[in-house]
Amino acid sequence: MWAKCIIILIIPFIQATPLQEQPHLKHQWQYRVLLVISNETNKKSVENQIEELTRNLTALNERKLIVYQIKPDRFKQGLAKQSPWISNTKWYDVYADETKSLEIVLFGLDGGKKLDCEQVLTAEKLFANIDAMPMRQSEMRQKH
Repeated sequence: MWAKCIIILIIPFIQATPLQEQPHLKHQWQYRVLLVISNETNKKSVENQIEELTRNLTALNERKLIVYQIKPDRFKQGLAKQSPWISNTKWYDVYADETKSLEIVLFGLDGGKKLDCEQVLTAEKLFANIDAMPMRQSEMRQKH
């Protein structure tokens, strides 16, 4: 009987770990997730990427896109400079290719990886990629 209780207590922790280590799964079927991952050696490119995204907030929201900035020892959700950084090395460990100083990764609503880029991603290229997705095309048809 006590073994059954222990198993019941442990299961939620086992199930919670993957979501904490894989933020794109936390948003599955509700949002697309864009990760801006950097090892901090290419700060100017990261700044350019964040500026590019910030100039297009309305289009990001329209496409149900959540942005995470991930660095080796911390992450934050969103683009605002005042957004707090959260200490965490797991997300960098899970997503980063350590050979790349900058990596932009897009996950679709289904949680699948749709794009992986090593340079600043223009809004036009990002939106063209998203708008070509079947679920996005369905969203656009329903809107009109």
